[in-house]
Amino acid sequence: RVAISQQQATWIAQDNPISSLPREERVKMLGLLPPDSKVAEMPLKTFSAPAGILLPSSVDWRNNGGNFVSPVKNQGACGSCWAFATTAALESKAMISLNTPGKPPNLSEQIVLSCSGAGSCDGGYIDQASTFLASTGTNKELYYPYKAADGYCLNASFNWTYRPYMFSGWSSVPQDLSALKSAIYSNGP
Repeated sequence: RVAISQQQATWIAQDNPISSLPREERVKMLGLLPPDSKVAEMPLKTFSAPAGILLPSSVDWRNNGGNFVSPVKNQGACGSCWAFATTAALESKAMISLNTPGKPPNLSEQIVLSCSGAGSCDGGYIDQASTFLASTGTNKELYYPYKAADGYCLNASFNWTYRPYMFSGWSSVPQDLSALKSAIYSNGP
């Protein structure tokens, strides 16, 4: 807390429900698996910054003409962080595209978990989940509420594929600070 205060950060470190779990339980929640290029359905595109872009000194999508960041959600005791991450990115992209700051569409992570084939509660591939969200999409939470457990796609409402929320495409971003900053600035969270 002293180090955070010395950096003049605006947040306070505190215990939370996850930090109080035993290590074995926390590890179960870490489900992101590295991309498996042999299984990728779409060719992997790499993000390249638009030419001549001048990055501002800071960008906060929570205060960038409104809040375009979806709220924190609880994945429970299921290693579905990969489904939550891709779904949250799609929620933010929807708010930006529809210009509806502060009004996330509350999309179904369970559809991504149970229908994408990208993983399970034992972990999953964010690249395959992104491909699923670009080719098929997901819909609102009410079509298949989150269970914090593996499920069957047949348990989703029969019409969840009608007018789904989708990515128009996706690219990987090189592990380079300048490229990461440019991608977030250009495309959102």
